[in-house]
Amino acid sequence: MHDRIFQADDQSWYYRTRGNHIGPFNSRQEAELKLRKQMRSWTGRAGPLASWHRNWQPTRIFRRSATRQG
Repeated sequence: MHDRIFQADDQSWYYRTRGNHIGPFNSRQEAELKLRKQMRSWTGRAGPLASWHRNWQPTRIFRRSATRQG
């Protein structure tokens, strides 16, 4: 990931994603934080349940098995 973050001639920090340069940022840490946030948005959900098939995730199972109150 560190090869995506660079400092340009204007002394501002940028990061490279999918062929685009995003920035400027005041510090390398700020650019890295924004890059991590962007990468999390691409990968979607994280955690142990993320690898489960959508229909087998507990929230979907319990929602389907609940009785309706009408």
